[in-house]
Amino acid sequence: RKLYTEGRNASVLGRHTLTLEDDGLREASEGSETLHGWSTVERVERTASHVFIYVSALAAIVVAKGQVREGDLDDVVAAVEKRI
Repeated sequence: RKLYTEGRNASVLGRHTLTLEDDGLREASEGSETLHGWSTVERVERTASHVFIYVSALAAIVVAKGQVREGDLDDVVAAVEKRI
């Protein structure tokens, strides 16, 4: 917990934009942009409040369902699952 309270952590916390591309899932945030190739996306898990897009065994893109500002999260999840 202490690690997240140090520094701004702008590339970890805050608003992120996800874009589906032919070669992967692009994740962009303030000061950071990463293309997760489709071969690295392992699975998608859902809870009542979040979607977890696992890009490794230990790391996931966490989407709070109530914080999605644009697009349809269900459509994005379906498209990701179709590609993995």
